[in-house]
Amino acid sequence: MQLLSWLSNRFWWILFLGLTIYGWLLYPLFTHGFTAGPYWMFVFYTQYLGPIELYLAILSYHAAVPIIVISILCFILPKKRYRRLWDDGLKNMLFLPLTTLILCPSLIALQPGSISEIKPWHQTYYTAFQAPLFDDTYGDELLIQCQLSGLLCRSIYSNRTSVGGGSFDLIYQNETDQLQVKLHGQDVVYTRSRNQKICDMRSIPNRDCGGN
Repeated sequence: MQLLSWLSNRFWWILFLGLTIYGWLLYPLFTHGFTAGPYWMFVFYTQYLGPIELYLAILSYHAAVPIIVISILCFILPKKRYRRLWDDGLKNMLFLPLTTLILCPSLIALQPGSISEIKPWHQTYYTAFQAPLFDDTYGDELLIQCQLSGLLCRSIYSNRTSVGGGSFDLIYQNETDQLQVKLHGQDVVYTRSRNQKICDMRSIPNRDCGGN
């Protein structure tokens, strides 16, 4: 019971800390390929919390002046009863800009694309387009490798684009047991086997990975 009481008294601080770690640390580490994570949870984070964050940002902008005025009054008014404004009002007002700051990473949306399940490998590959919210042109196209459960995923390839998502075509070659990624259905920019990368155009510019 003491643990439940402790958690309930600190619920918002625990929630804020969790969202801060998730958005400012785990999300960028995942999209840059430094750590594995649940792909669909990151999609949910940006698709649903992103619009909420935009709305909170607008509210914070309009509430900035009242927050500043009340903050000044709390410190210049000498009477103790006015100081209670800090506990009764100002802390509640700071809830809005604090939440807005914590959810800022969700404005970089992760939009799901195509899916390719390779049964011999027991793996599923997803394409996703990462760009600022409401921007469907400039961003990064990601290739994400997942186990069939979808709980353990990793971003293994990315390409900067100015024409929006959908630029990756995933092709599994039965003869060679390899996965190829074609850019706009033309050049092969990435090739891998089940366990390792074979070719990456980013490390060998002006060369087609289809020859490997």
